Amino acid sequence: MYNGAEINPTAIVAISDEKHYLTTETNTFFIDLKTLHIAEIFPETLCNPVLETCYRTKDVLFGNYQIYDVLFDTFDNHTFALFTTIGSGVGIYDATDDTYYNLFQYSNKPNSISNNFVRNIYRDSKGNIWVSTSEGLNKWNKSFPIKNDFTIYKHSITDSNSISHNNISAVWEAPDGILWIATSNGLNAFDGKKFTRYYNTVNGLQQMFGLYPDNKGNLWLPIKGGFLVFNLQNRNFRFVPLIYSGWSLRSPAKLLKSKSGTWMYGAGNYLISFNPDQYIFETGFPELYITDLLVSDELIDKSNFYTDLVFKHDENFVTINFSSLQLSQPNTVKYRYQLSGLTENWTDLGKNNVIRFTSLPPGKYTLYIQVTNPQGDWSSSSNMLSFEILKPYWQTWWFYLLCILSLIGITFLIIRYREQQLKNVLSMRNKIANDLHDDVGSALSTINLYSEVAKISQELIKTLNPFG
Repeated sequence: MYNGAEINPTAIVAISDEKHYLTTETNTFFIDLKTLHIAEIFPETLCNPVLETCYRTKDVLFGNYQIYDVLFDTFDNHTFALFTTIGSGVGIYDATDDTYYNLFQYSNKPNSISNNFVRNIYRDSKGNIWVSTSEGLNKWNKSFPIKNDFTIYKHSITDSNSISHNNISAVWEAPDGILWIATSNGLNAFDGKKFTRYYNTVNGLQQMFGLYPDNKGNLWLPIKGGFLVFNLQNRNFRFVPLIYSGWSLRSPAKLLKSKSGTWMYGAGNYLISFNPDQYIFETGFPELYITDLLVSDELIDKSNFYTDLVFKHDENFVTINFSSLQLSQPNTVKYRYQLSGLTENWTDLGKNNVIRFTSLPPGKYTLYIQVTNPQGDWSSSSNMLSFEILKPYWQTWWFYLLCILSLIGITFLIIRYREQQLKNVLSMRNKIANDLHDDVGSALSTINLYSEVAKISQELIKTLNPFG
């Protein structure tokens, strides 16, 4: 309570061993954790670097800032507290001069902060200040006097080396100097020149609400249903669900990291604690089994013995219903299959557990299915079904042989017929030739006989009539 009214705290941040900030959705306070006494902050001066105006707070209203995070920095012998605000950009409190600076977005000043909705402020090992907003990543070009001057990084559809999304939730620097940025569409690694994108392949959820490194080289990324755990060495994702599926995390998802190594977070009106370095990921794969096999819409009952099945050529519409036994995290299960004999490629099914094949050509087939474990790893191939679709009789070898033999027989008969016809023609030709020869010979003999008779008659007349 403050001045008889409830306040809504958002964070308690240590300034020293005895002094803390208490940030709320309306004001910022100093708080004594022993007595719980709070006192509202009223800096002496309020400044706007863009407008180059400063006012004494006794003359203007100060406050009504929703502050969710605080970062401390020191430069030019001044001690600063940088506040993330929801809707008011970055607030910078110079404790040395008791002055508060407002860094708002200005549309006519392109290098002012990209958006007033600030989610996170981070300082890297080089002293650079990174501001995560809902409209891009901002690097503050810090100087004193304070200026509203930022280098802005935004997503570009045409540039694959740009950041994957403009809604930034957190920034963290790895020991090798790479910046890791959590966004509403995947994780990014920034080497100072380009962004490399990494997308969640476990369950497809890409909206990340924060970023927390553990001691084993993993980044814990709060998402709606739990945590993605990204391994910095092999660059893959794993998944840790919330204890109950009805629980959900939302932005900003805050974790408390105690000195003992225990982490705590709030969900479902509970405070849950765990040690990330001792967490054991479930890596077992669920067992696969066929529930139904339908061929041309008829159920095939083989009592779970689905090997070396034989179907007719017109029984080439095959439907396979299958399932898996995954009790702990059933929503993480995904499938893919390969039908050897048809293709060597794998086909993703997602969560669908029905496979349909239509108009399969004759041949021998083997169906392999793979399933994921809760971490998104694919299992080895399981031989679920083997079958053969017979060729129609007109495509069998004996039918081809019969056709060839029939063709040879028909060809032989045609040749024999043509030979017989040719013999008949030759026989007729020879008969006609013989008949012609006999007739011509007979005629010539007759003519010769008549000539001889005429000749004898001529001789006889001369003899009987010597005076003729």
